[in-house]
Amino acid sequence: MSIHPGRWVNSRRGAELFDQEALGSELIPSVSIDDLAHANWTTSNLTVDDANTVTFLATSGSVYHTSIAVTEGTVYKHTVTHTFGTATTPKTAIYDLTNAAFIEVDVLTNDGTETIIYFVAPPGCSGVRIYGVRASGAAAGTMDIDGLSLKEVTAPDKSIPENDPWPALAGSEMHTDANAASDPNGNEADATTGWSVVGTPSTFASATEGTETGSYSIHCVVDANGEGFNKEFTTVANQLYRLKFDSKRGGGDAHRIDIGVSGDFTSIYTQTGIANASFAETVVYFTASGTSTFIQFREAGGNDDADFYVDNLSLRPVQISWTPYGTNTIEIDETEDSLKVTYVDSASGAHLEFSNAEDLSSNLTVGETYLVTFDAKTDTGDTVQVVIEEEDNLSTDDLTDSWVAYEIVMRAAATTTDRIRFSNMAAGEVAYIRNLSIKPLYGKTRYDSKVRWDRLFTS
Repeated sequence: MSIHPGRWVNSRRGAELFDQEALGSELIPSVSIDDLAHANWTTSNLTVDDANTVTFLATSGSVYHTSIAVTEGTVYKHTVTHTFGTATTPKTAIYDLTNAAFIEVDVLTNDGTETIIYFVAPPGCSGVRIYGVRASGAAAGTMDIDGLSLKEVTAPDKSIPENDPWPALAGSEMHTDANAASDPNGNEADATTGWSVVGTPSTFASATEGTETGSYSIHCVVDANGEGFNKEFTTVANQLYRLKFDSKRGGGDAHRIDIGVSGDFTSIYTQTGIANASFAETVVYFTASGTSTFIQFREAGGNDDADFYVDNLSLRPVQISWTPYGTNTIEIDETEDSLKVTYVDSASGAHLEFSNAEDLSSNLTVGETYLVTFDAKTDTGDTVQVVIEEEDNLSTDDLTDSWVAYEIVMRAAATTTDRIRFSNMAAGEVAYIRNLSIKPLYGKTRYDSKVRWDRLFTS
């Protein structure tokens, strides 16, 4: 079983360690043959038979969904298991029908393992669309769907995080113009409002080549090297931001994404050679260098021609609660989906005080026990460890160059200063940590057999 580290939960072992969870009745409509074979479900670009085998008829915009009434502010648990046949990249999603926005979008599932998503119905939400499968890009072929479920959590396990635990989106959406690429922001329009041309593209317009989330995308055709379009955003110097968009090549040369400042559009970030023929998502984390930042899409080849589409663009500020020691550097590594800590001058790497963790709604309670879970690894160095500073100070075994999952039961020694950090880092060493969660065990001691104190570190 795997639990998606998504918006509302980040515990991979909740079923073993918390026995308080209680669930309401099933809300997903039946899909048995006795109920007239999926009569309550909507399909697009796929077929589903009575054995719940999905066959994709197209590689873009393939969906299988149903609508469910929910109550705002209520916690729900959605589960699904995808067993792959010839399809390899199916996803699931949850869409707020009232507010016209995704609660969880394009969560990748694993072959034959259960995916679990906890979520809270947003303010005003009276209905959600549950995607048994959603394939917005590369999925093709066949797969089986099992264990489709949506239930109200009537007695949660005492700790449902209130924000994205990794990392936390700290501010509101910045791409607010009504245009063809604003699908996830609730203001898609048949327009290019807010964006400016670079050079003299032969085509710069809204097009009906949008992905499944909307009807339009921005289409650009250029005939000279470096031409395209860009937009200036007001930013905060040294603030971390997350840029997400879908794009595809329609023909000609590949395209590229540049992030920079006026006069030097590539000063912060550049990615060349984007040449996928169907829509694919790109996610970029970057740190603004000043109060003005340009995002630019343009031709990237040497033949002076490109034909490309951009859709579903979102820009949000990000907050990381970790603090580096000394002048060590920290960043989000999108490839590893983790925090990356690079040694400069401190063996302790970086630290997070647990009172700042997203899973907790208050400071620690002295003497109380907590479950800390995370994955960690290093790409160089053979003595780097993760340390929990608490009543006794606990440390892991030496990290390796492969991800290892740890679960640690700690007893709080202070309300705000207990922390997690690295140790024994040295020149040239880089360490990674992801899926960090801390949850109170409510009355259990570290010697409780259910917690298995003698098996703190598990891979």
